[in-house]
Parts: sequence; structure tokens; C-alpha cells
Amino acid sequence: MLGAGWLALALLRKSADSEDGNIGGLIGVAVGVVLILVILATRGAKRPPAESNRLTPLQPAVVSPEEIVTRARAHVVNMEERKQALLQELVAELKAELYMARVAGVTHKNADRTSRQAELKRCEAFETLRLRSDPENKFDPNAIEVITERDRCIGYLPSETARWVADSMRVGWQWHAVMYSVDEVEREDDLKPVLGARIALLKLGLAEPEPES
Repeated sequence: MLGAGWLALALLRKSADSEDGNIGGLIGVAVGVVLILVILATRGAKRPPAESNRLTPLQPAVVSPEEIVTRARAHVVNMEERKQALLQELVAELKAELYMARVAGVTHKNADRTSRQAELKRCEAFETLRLRSDPENKFDPNAIEVITERDRCIGYLPSETARWVADSMRVGWQWHAVMYSVDEVEREDDLKPVLGARIALLKLGLAEPEPES
């Protein structure tokens, strides 16, 4: 661009120094003027800003604590509805009567000193459970243990529930149990919460009598 400027000035000077003042000189002047105007126009034009190759980081969405709580509650409700639907499907498939119960004695240790709380941490929804009578229990002759798939006791059926379940077992009714939920339970003594278990009890029907030999 600088060279074009000097060329324009040279043409103007040559034309001005021409003794003949002919048409060629006028043409040189005109060309010089045009070049100067082009130079000035080019310098005055604004260049578009160069596009940056750097990526613009995404800004995190701002979510209020209230919205987080609302979403969490909706998720819990949705999960509860799914569990209810699965449980009803199981009841229909087995043609069973459904009873819900909360396991008692979950904070105590077993006779072999294993922790029921530790076992509850390993339990999952709809895990198969086994009901095992404990007639030698010194506190309740109708006591029924709740046993996991890993052959660990997580507690007992509540005494009132255990009484009529035990009575029905004695006359041949079959029972099936599954884990419904493991959750934290607040205690009245203001100690830290503990894990509790809610289970589904399915009364299936009378066992077929064994054939006589």
C-alpha cells in the first residue's frame, strides 16, 4: 500500500513538471488522484474483527434450591409408583394376598455377632427374603426371622404380625417375602438415624399335603 502511494505522488510530480501540458500529463494527474483516493478509502475502512478459534465455555445453569428439592421429590414419587406397579404385578402373577410390614429389631446384632445394619446396606428392592420360625425365642414363641439371600438375619416380623403369620404357617399356608425398601428411620431417643426395612409379605396358598407312602 505504501508503494502505491509513492507511485501516485511520482505521477503527480511528473505531470506537474511536464513542459508540454498535453493530454498525457492530465491523464497522469487523474490516475494519481484516483490512487490517492483509493489509498485513503482503504485505510479508513474498518476491518472485521478476526474470529477467535477459542471455544466459549458453557455457563452452568442456575438452579434454585427449591427447584432441586422439587425435582428430587418428583423423582422419589416416580420411583415409588414404579415399585408399586411391580409389586402389583408380582401379586397378580402369584395370585397372592399382600401384606406390608416393617422389620423389627434391625439395630440388634445376631447371635453370631454379625451386624443387621451392615446387612441392610447390601439389600436391594425386590430381593427375595425368607421367613424362618424361631420357636426357641425366649421373648416370643411365635417369633419369625427375616432372612436375606445371603442367609443373614436382618430382624424379625413385628410381634402382632408374627402371631397370625405363625398361626397360618402351622396349618399349612405358604408365604413369600420380598424387600420393598431400605430407608433411614428417626429414633425417639434423638440418636442418629438407623436403617430400617419395609417388606412385602405374600400369602400364597395352602401347601399340598404329602402323599401317603
